[in-house]
Amino acid sequence: MKKLTFNKKQLPLTTVSLREANRVKAFLMHIGKSDITPDSLVSYLYDRRKKGIASKTLKADKSAIYLCLKLYCVTSPELRPLFDQIRIITNEAIKLRVSATRIRDSDLVTLEEMRLIQLQATDRAKTLSLFLWTTGIRPGEISKIKLRDCQAIDKDLIEIKINGKQERIRYILIPTYLYKDILSFYKGKTYLFESIEGYQLTVNAIEKMIYKIGKTILNRRVYPYLFRHTFATMQIQSGNDIGAVAEFMGNSADILAKVYLHSKLKPQSILNQFSLGAYGN
Repeated sequence: MKKLTFNKKQLPLTTVSLREANRVKAFLMHIGKSDITPDSLVSYLYDRRKKGIASKTLKADKSAIYLCLKLYCVTSPELRPLFDQIRIITNEAIKLRVSATRIRDSDLVTLEEMRLIQLQATDRAKTLSLFLWTTGIRPGEISKIKLRDCQAIDKDLIEIKINGKQERIRYILIPTYLYKDILSFYKGKTYLFESIEGYQLTVNAIEKMIYKIGKTILNRRVYPYLFRHTFATMQIQSGNDIGAVAEFMGNSADILAKVYLHSKLKPQSILNQFSLGAYGN
């Protein structure tokens, strides 16, 4: 009977994000010529944990490897039992619990801070921060947005197709003025946000840009997800129901959100959020 194994040379690394691909490549380099098995993955994660790598990072490593193997199984369904075995054994052997971070109102990005960012940050940095502020989007979702995913629905709003967690598709809205600024400052040819060199903007680059804003302008630690928490808080406080906000942000569904999934986030709320962030009114 033929042994089931993943052909490492045929792993679909180009279909995942650059950061996820790098995580998978690090794993492949670690196991060398060995096959991808439950033992090889458990050993890799265990060795990294002994080196002091945080559980959050290890969880991201594991998720990237799972995603790549799962995509491989789309074209090689006979390997699905092997993937399931790897996932079950690894999850049982390596417990990765990431404590939830409680965000206080005092941690959120204030209107005064947004005013400072718009006055003092570079064009690329202030536009990125305003995009985060206006949408509450995840940094990993930002890096995947292509120009073809953006479409005007009227003179004031642009609808953007988002490829979210677990390949779930949703649509968000941004003001046309913000969209034009992004095009002007990022000059993307394929992706909405691209590096100065013309490559897809990575999650790492997004995090560094936002971290620099916090360090040089706000004098405190700021990270992309803080804008996401701020967006959610402000939208709910503005009167939008939790289900509508969760749907817009692509949150995992919970019982409370499911009750309101028929609701839609009001377009005027997006324009209001943008206006506040752009002008600090």
